[in-house]
Amino acid sequence: MNFPDLRSEVRRDFSERIAGPDNRSHQLAHEIVAAMEEDLSGRDWPEGHLIGSVSDLRQRFGMGRKVCQEVIAIMQTRRLINVRRGVGGGLYVSRPGLNDTVQALILHLVLSRTSPRALREARIIVCQLAIRSLIRHNMPFVYRDAPPIAGKELGSDFYRQLAQASGDTAITFLMDLLEELQQRFVAADPQKAEIHTELVDNALIKAIRSGDAETACCLIRDRIHALDLVGVNRPMDQVSFEQATTFLDMKNSSGRLAGLIVEEILTHAATVSFKLGSEWDIGARYGFASEIVRPALRILEDLGIVACCRGRSGGVISTQPKTGTVVRLISSGIASCGISLEQNFELSSLLVIEGVRVAAERNNNGTAPSSNNDLPSQKIAKLTDLIEIDNTLFEMMGNPILVILVRSLALQSLLSKRWADLAYFSGKVASAMQACSLDISRAIRMGDAMAAVNAAKRKSELMKREIVGTL
Repeated sequence: MNFPDLRSEVRRDFSERIAGPDNRSHQLAHEIVAAMEEDLSGRDWPEGHLIGSVSDLRQRFGMGRKVCQEVIAIMQTRRLINVRRGVGGGLYVSRPGLNDTVQALILHLVLSRTSPRALREARIIVCQLAIRSLIRHNMPFVYRDAPPIAGKELGSDFYRQLAQASGDTAITFLMDLLEELQQRFVAADPQKAEIHTELVDNALIKAIRSGDAETACCLIRDRIHALDLVGVNRPMDQVSFEQATTFLDMKNSSGRLAGLIVEEILTHAATVSFKLGSEWDIGARYGFASEIVRPALRILEDLGIVACCRGRSGGVISTQPKTGTVVRLISSGIASCGISLEQNFELSSLLVIEGVRVAAERNNNGTAPSSNNDLPSQKIAKLTDLIEIDNTLFEMMGNPILVILVRSLALQSLLSKRWADLAYFSGKVASAMQACSLDISRAIRMGDAMAAVNAAKRKSELMKREIVGTL
């Protein structure tokens, strides 16, 4: 997609603020990857289109062989290109599939030691959004019970059928993503216990057909909670996912080394950053030459898993994983749903509203993770200011999966041509938005779910008039 009304660096700045901070040290390889991603997005080539040869790429961007290897490694990991060798070979446009996105999300959640609570909350919220959409549009819902499959959660197709019946393609995509993640989570540590859901299912279907959204939403929450009681409840880094590093391309040496480094990080007891050594140390430890080590480290930098520091006390340091690559993968999937800006805005707003409600309820119950985040004090004069404030509110939500979903929707909106000229808000609206953000922050901290939801709804209406209403 073209973005002619914004200079490339401005668009890139917006994109990186939305996707989340990263560990990239602005090395040449990362700068060229950003330029290539910009170019591919602007040309809107179909999957399988020939971009050119490796020599063409080097000539176009004026890079040497080593930097080119790093660029290709990053682009392959992002699932943006395929490399075909031999006769008819070259670089071809690629698109991430659902399996790629799930694998990347698993890797991120395992490395960030995410609680299964985050997945449970996200599934409940997306299910409830599907129910409300289904009832609002008066769509029929007939559950077709599928035969049980070994290693899958009982009635696992129920939620997907619910989302499909809603007629909302973006909700269906998010449900597919979350349910695929849930199935792999359960399969990693299957339980023997069995629970029957027929009574809940019948009551739920009856509530949907009668248009009772509140009852239906309560029942879907109870259903998910009941099934999770016999599921996995350990942090994701303590669950034996089959090949948690599958997302990394194991078909080449740099991908294999990146996977080995991730496995080393996962076996380390520390939950804070630790030093992995220098590039030379890593190469010697695993038996790889520098031309393999550097692309592997660029891959992990792009995923936000390590930071490469220069100087006498520098080296390669493990970090808490960043969201950027996962957000871009999910955003690509959302774009394929063909939803409008208005649909995107509505879905992201609902996710935020439900997210702040759950965060406030968690605080009220005394189960919220500690947070020392304060909202930025500057006034909202332009979109980047709003993004900075929202990023802080996202952290207060305490659910990394919901944050990733909202960021993905926001990034997909940014890549729309219709947002090209959006840079500033009117002063009156900016002040009102800032007041709403402060109210949300205060309500979450105090555990006042109703106040948090009301403030989030007011902010959503202001944003809708300022953003969507001007298009």
